[in-house]
Amino acid sequence: MKTLYSILLLLAISGCAAHRAEIAQRARSELVGLSKTQLLQCMGPSQRQERSESGEILIFSGATPNYSCPLRMGETEPPRRYCEAAFVLENGVVKTVGYREPNGNIITQADRCAFLVEKCVR
Repeated sequence: MKTLYSILLLLAISGCAAHRAEIAQRARSELVGLSKTQLLQCMGPSQRQERSESGEILIFSGATPNYSCPLRMGETEPPRRYCEAAFVLENGVVKTVGYREPNGNIITQADRCAFLVEKCVR
């Protein structure tokens, strides 16, 4: 019985992560082309702005909510992971979307950033 429970728990956790990764990946394509106004309407105000050679970068940041996925064995609550979603705008239009840690390191497992962009993904 423990083995069955472990397998079901593993499937639930991996399925949850896969769904969040899909949302984050879709944002990288679906949000390209939005105007700055449209982006701010769905994302809300950015935490900060940076200048780039070709325009500006809007940064939205936060930590994963505690209810994001089923708990792993021995956890009392899911770990909080921090993420920044960086939107590069040229001429007031989103050109690229990227995810990074607060220290600037690129995040390759974007599932932990889905909570930032999910309200903008259809």
